[in-house]
Amino acid sequence: MEFALIHGEERLAGGDPVSDVDLVVGQAPRNFLRQSVGIIRSAGLRPVCITDYDAGGSATALLATDDGSDGVQLDLYFDPRARGRYGLRTGVLLEKAVGGRRWPVVAPADQLVYLIRKRQWKGDTEELRHLIPRAESIGRHRIEAAVARSAIPVAAYGVRRVLDGQIHAPFRTSMRHWIAESRRRAGRLRRPVGFWVELIGPERRPDAHHLATRFGRYLQIARSAPRPLGRLEAALWSLRIVAPVRFRPGIFVSYSTVESSWPRADLVLSDAGEGTAPTARRIVAAMEQRLRLR
Repeated sequence: MEFALIHGEERLAGGDPVSDVDLVVGQAPRNFLRQSVGIIRSAGLRPVCITDYDAGGSATALLATDDGSDGVQLDLYFDPRARGRYGLRTGVLLEKAVGGRRWPVVAPADQLVYLIRKRQWKGDTEELRHLIPRAESIGRHRIEAAVARSAIPVAAYGVRRVLDGQIHAPFRTSMRHWIAESRRRAGRLRRPVGFWVELIGPERRPDAHHLATRFGRYLQIARSAPRPLGRLEAALWSLRIVAPVRFRPGIFVSYSTVESSWPRADLVLSDAGEGTAPTARRIVAAMEQRLRLR
């Protein structure tokens, strides 16, 4: 399986704690995870959420421990046709990867081009200012070669403007990206990436709160709230309160004294008193099963 770390390989190889890892991968992220799920599970982790965050094919995968108490984020950069926001061909980044302390890493010049595009997209002018001296140490001719082999014209133009000191230049992408991005966003409305759990029984409020706090350590958003009793009220509540969480890599934990058939959560649990950790294990298992990676 082809992959290379984009940055932070020394910290990771040294055993330092990390919360997210950025990888360039040689195949679609879901295929990459599908082939990796065995070794991921052997490390005590479970894939619980996959978010397709860019039109080129890149995705973020969130992995949780069996009991949901901790997690890590994998950003899987995959864009062989340079349709994504950065306009870089990931196949080229992999071809030019070099050996790190333990794993392959993106070559310094290619890494800098990637970081410039990323910081330019985020509007992080302070970081762009720090990247310019780094470019001088690598050498402009090497960076020009990296730009020529990996970047489409609009991306190459953006990188060169930053290298010329124009760090406030606006970020631009191709028209092809805008079209593909519109399709991607429409697809996310049909396939929510977040997860909705509902606890049934009296006095489930503390359980819901503890679970939201537990998963909120590494998921982008985690909330808990009571479910309204009326069917119409519950439907409106699910659209206004639950849906914004389900459309993001997060978890919503609702609680109710009675079980309702509609709108129905992704997972309904009625076993009260089993404790936060056992309940969290059931949630992690259900989240992993929904991804259908095995």
